Amino acid sequence: MLRRELLLPMCLAVLVAACSREEQQKEDLPVTQASFEFAQNDDGGVEQTETIAVSPLSDGTIHYRLTLVTVDVSRPSNRNEMVMTDYVADKAGYVIRFFDKDKKFNALGESQDKGRLIHIWMPTASRKEGGELRLEGFPDPLKVSGPMDWKQWSVWKAQFRDQQYLYDVKTGFLVGNIAGSDTWTLDQSTVPGLVP
Repeated sequence: MLRRELLLPMCLAVLVAACSREEQQKEDLPVTQASFEFAQNDDGGVEQTETIAVSPLSDGTIHYRLTLVTVDVSRPSNRNEMVMTDYVADKAGYVIRFFDKDKKFNALGESQDKGRLIHIWMPTASRKEGGELRLEGFPDPLKVSGPMDWKQWSVWKAQFRDQQYLYDVKTGFLVGNIAGSDTWTLDQSTVPGLVP
């Protein structure tokens, strides 16, 4: 039987080793500057696009911003643009804080998404049947399945309930998002070869 004096140091050593292994497994995003535009056409005469922009910051971190643009097709001048997500992430794509340093989300002054991955990319280690992806905006990990064919891509699917994110098998970049009856498809990107 282990002595009580040894139990706490052993538990701490296991915890430190697990955290170190997770840090070592982080894989840097393949790009630090890119844009991605996802289109969704609504039968009700409204066009919506989501634009995700990733850009480098001077301290080596990454600015990640998701903007939703809604246009009334019958009145194109009726355009609404709203920033949905605005984070600073580390070079592996894990959320550090809100871009606006004064913005607070919880009592600790942090976003609930701190330490979770931004949506735009799936690391190599998660690209497997039964893999997991901890994305910002979700309380639990998304389960990974695939690969499978979807539109013009071969994809890995990361799913939580009725929300699905579809990632290109070759690059790991997001190419689609299905939420219930809404489907968003990558329409344009500055990443070469991602949009066929």
